[in-house]
Amino acid sequence: MKAKRFTYHWAIVIACFILMASSVGITQNCFNLFSIEIMNELKFTASQVQVMNTIATLMTMVSALVVGTVFNKFSMRLAMPVYAICLTGGFFLYSTVNSLAQLYILSALVGFGRGGVAVVPCGLLMNNWFKEKRGFATGIALAGSTAGGFVFVRIANAIIASMDWRRAYMVLGVMAAVLIIPTVIFVIREKPEDKGLRPYGATDEDTASAVKAEFTGISRKKFLKTSAFWMLGITFFLISAINMGLQNNVSIYLTMQKGQTRELAADVASILLLSQVVGKILLGSIYDKKGVKFGSAYGCVVFLLSIVTIMLAGNKAFAIIFGVIVGLALSMTTCTPPLLTSLAVGRREYSSIYGLLNAFATAGVALGPVIAGFIYDHTESYDLAWIIFAVVAVVILVLTILAMNKSKGYSSMTEG
Repeated sequence: MKAKRFTYHWAIVIACFILMASSVGITQNCFNLFSIEIMNELKFTASQVQVMNTIATLMTMVSALVVGTVFNKFSMRLAMPVYAICLTGGFFLYSTVNSLAQLYILSALVGFGRGGVAVVPCGLLMNNWFKEKRGFATGIALAGSTAGGFVFVRIANAIIASMDWRRAYMVLGVMAAVLIIPTVIFVIREKPEDKGLRPYGATDEDTASAVKAEFTGISRKKFLKTSAFWMLGITFFLISAINMGLQNNVSIYLTMQKGQTRELAADVASILLLSQVVGKILLGSIYDKKGVKFGSAYGCVVFLLSIVTIMLAGNKAFAIIFGVIVGLALSMTTCTPPLLTSLAVGRREYSSIYGLLNAFATAGVALGPVIAGFIYDHTESYDLAWIIFAVVAVVILVLTILAMNKSKGYSSMTEG
């Protein structure tokens, strides 16, 4: 059977786009705006406020580790609304904060909720709902985080400027709840079989195997004993570390080292977000049409080009070009891990395996910016960091190819 142009499969993609936009897009991308306001009013130090983000990130990692088990025990349909309430309720209650204890407790709540509605659940849904065009669908779904960031940063900035940061937290908390909670209750379904459908692109010949598809793939217990697990884990850590290390230090680099204005740095940050939206969809399509090796090579080349352009960013034109190219490169951070995991392990225990692998990626998100900042603090230049990141990009390409070669046959296994 040839897949229709628009079926419920694409409703799931749109739903995941909304979830990413209103979870990651709000809670991560708006952080810098609020941190300055909180410091000024409550007299917290920069490091005290940064701990807020660290706690949320760590709780997202912990939540992602167990989300597969939770979904298996209680079902995605029952569990996701609980995660959604934790995320949106915690974000709304930031508006009441007057102490560090409150700030940190709510950050833990927000991080826990984010782990159950964002990257891991969306990756699971794309894996379940798509046989064909999985990369394209994943790219669209995950582009929500950067599209949401672009939109909600402007909304938050406008509210803070016209009212205050507490009102902004309240408004964004309500907006997130209105977008997320109905989506997870009324739209999200874990498997196409729940709607009487089969994965997108499945043919009549696939019917028998499609019925058994959710039982096909390597078990988590067995996968943890393979070298492919560690290769993928290290790959995801490195991808996140170099990309976030680059992204989170761009403004400092442009203003402090290259002498650009803050206005230009802000423009580059906006271009970077928009470019990521295009980059995620493009990268997903490349994985679909050209395969893992070509897609990974593309990611490596684009990242290396971003390093070249950032070195030349003392020139305004190159700074703008850098914003475009690095946005394309950063697509690897969210798109590559779920797609490679899907291809490597199959459907059987995808959510629990990806939850574990996502912990490596989250660690990279946390450590990459710190490593680049540490190098700058001790050398008064980011150049060494960029050179190291370029070498790491080549290592990532090699590890990806090795990991996928090692995992051949795992996705079609029918025994543990």
